[in-house]
Amino acid sequence: MAKLLSPYTIASNCTDFTDCKSGAYEIIQKQQIFEYRGMKIPSYFKIRLKKLDSKAINKYGANAHWIIDVYFEVYGTWNFTEII
Repeated sequence: MAKLLSPYTIASNCTDFTDCKSGAYEIIQKQQIFEYRGMKIPSYFKIRLKKLDSKAINKYGANAHWIIDVYFEVYGTWNFTEII
């Protein structure tokens, strides 16, 4: 089975804010694919997304709402109640 996610979706592999944002974007895109196919989203997707969010906020001082912007880019909506 092919890998679902790249190494940049793991917070410890991210060296800067752009890596964190790219990793989050990739996870959210994969979630969208799973939803479209009617498949259950793996729990580690949400865990990785939380860790990326924490690292971006704590280490890089990012705006607390940056993950909402990434989600909006993928889904075109601000409703992300199931993401985190």
